[in-house]
Amino acid sequence: MSECRKLLHRDVIPPYYIERGILGGYRPPGITIKQSLLSIFSINNETLNVWTHLIALLYNFWYIQQVCNSKTINDLSADEKAPLLCYMAALCIYPSGSVIAHIFNSMSEFSRHFSFMKNYLGICIYAFCTALAVIAYAFPPEWRNSTFEQLFIVVNFISASLAICLTCKSRFWGFSIYTQILRFLGFVLPYFTSMSVLVYRLMYTSGSEATLHYFHHFATAFSFSVFYIGHFPECLFPGAFDIYLHSHRIFHVLVVVATHHKLFGLQMDIANKYSLAAIPNCIHLMGCFILFGSVITGYYIYHKYQEIYRRRNAIVQFPAKYK
Repeated sequence: MSECRKLLHRDVIPPYYIERGILGGYRPPGITIKQSLLSIFSINNETLNVWTHLIALLYNFWYIQQVCNSKTINDLSADEKAPLLCYMAALCIYPSGSVIAHIFNSMSEFSRHFSFMKNYLGICIYAFCTALAVIAYAFPPEWRNSTFEQLFIVVNFISASLAICLTCKSRFWGFSIYTQILRFLGFVLPYFTSMSVLVYRLMYTSGSEATLHYFHHFATAFSFSVFYIGHFPECLFPGAFDIYLHSHRIFHVLVVVATHHKLFGLQMDIANKYSLAAIPNCIHLMGCFILFGSVITGYYIYHKYQEIYRRRNAIVQFPAKYK
């Protein structure tokens, strides 16, 4: 554990561990599972990344229990309730992936890529489950029985699958701001397809408590996008925010706030029966996406492992070439 407590400067760690604008506070590469777990109780530049989403995860478990016990939800039929259950399950999946990624990303180069690729899968599962909830509870009544409604789930299935491909593939392109922007655009794709309906509601429908929550969601989403892409404030003051208040901490907190505003809006739409619709086989759709997404993610994980294995073999066989 003493070895794990020894924090390192970016000058002495491999480039694939380095975060833009973060100069110090890095855990030693190659720590064990036990050391990774214990490190969340010490101060390093991943500690708050873990706890921001771990606390959110525990809160999600509690809040979901409250929602499931509410009269509004219990009055729904099984098919009407299923999209909300899928969405709330995804509310636990994506922070779980984030927590795991930030705990274990210093064990090895492969564990870092493996952890974050699984994290991307969790985010895309959340995006697809958002689409299921939106079409069940927040879809404009005038768009019901339209071609757009019929294609909505298919389009979101495809866009979320493409997002997995783009984000996982970005981990093959090295460390640069362009890689991160492309990764971010990969997440924007399923976000846009699933949330386009709510943009329409904000623009063309009268105000309601639900649309107010959706407005707060979009405002918060814009804010966390700026922090994610811009790496503010650490990019302006390198080294000053290595441990506290750097952009990824703020990003985590704003993501949690945004997702809960979306959940509150969906609850308001359910309570007001804005556009309630049953989605048959909703849980099966979620299961199919998880299975399909896991296959895609596994493909990229396998090829990343092969890339690392070939590079290490080349270093062993031709050490002079890599000096």
